[in-house]
Amino acid sequence: MLASGLSFVGVTGTVRHLGTALPAAEGAFLRFGFGLLFLLPVLVPALRTGYAPRVWRMFAARGALHTAAVILWFYAMARLTVADVTAIGYLNRSASRSAPRWSLASGLRCAGSSPSAWRSSAPW
Repeated sequence: MLASGLSFVGVTGTVRHLGTALPAAEGAFLRFGFGLLFLLPVLVPALRTGYAPRVWRMFAARGALHTAAVILWFYAMARLTVADVTAIGYLNRSASRSAPRWSLASGLRCAGSSPSAWRSSAPW
């Protein structure tokens, strides 16, 4: 928990310190590069299992959306005050209590998942 908190503070502080000198897309690329270092031990065995082409397309779509969101977040962090960035972070955390419910609803609607008692009880 402490390491996670320090990581978030470090990223926010670095982005604020660099300001607009570092383009948002380049900052996002560096973030993903460091993230890849942590994921490599898990990623290699997952790639060896082999996924269906539909799953790869879903991974690619999620990756593209996530990349766009991180670039926009880095763009905003470089231009907003630290107080605004912190307030937005707290809004996200308070909204995260309902995030599992939205994930369940969007999974049922978009991915064609079937509702089950076990899956439906998880967000509550």
